[in-house]
Amino acid sequence: MNYIKTLNGIFNYDDIESNVLDVESIAHSLSLQCRYGGHVPVMYSVANHTLGMLDQYVLDHGLYDVKLVTLDHIRVMKQILMHDAGEAYLTDLMRPIKRLMPEYMEVEKCVDAHIFNFFGLGEKLDIVKEYDNRILADEMISFWGESYVDFEPFGRKVEGDPSDFRILKQGFIVTWNAIVEKEKELKNV
Repeated sequence: MNYIKTLNGIFNYDDIESNVLDVESIAHSLSLQCRYGGHVPVMYSVANHTLGMLDQYVLDHGLYDVKLVTLDHIRVMKQILMHDAGEAYLTDLMRPIKRLMPEYMEVEKCVDAHIFNFFGLGEKLDIVKEYDNRILADEMISFWGESYVDFEPFGRKVEGDPSDFRILKQGFIVTWNAIVEKEKELKNV
């Protein structure tokens, strides 16, 4: 069998669609993975990146007042949190390396599709990719003083991780659960 052990189980690459996923395992892995292959001046995890994207979306749409959150916002917020969840099972590869590995990109597509299907996220939204690209520019400016990508930054100052990864892990889980609860409330479930 072609699998890895995860925090709460296994992930089988021979039958991707059969894997049972859980937010805790995803949050755990993403909070321990440094972006940019570790080539940053401070620890900056995938979980931090994802939570920063979500914070920017909430700020841009005035959603700190939860009464303003709609089901459309919920869909975007859930997708933002899970947009890099596949890296919990594949690892965070830098974009230039991914592009050189077409087989990897095919597996990534399958893993991402399973994650989106498993969590009922629907089709990937363009706004999520836009936020991912724009915060990439902010990260580069924050860490190296300039961006070498052609995406407009938000103007957000990006900070490194807290010294204890568990803070981001818990933040990810609490945020996901809050979004899911708000979704249930809006659907009157």
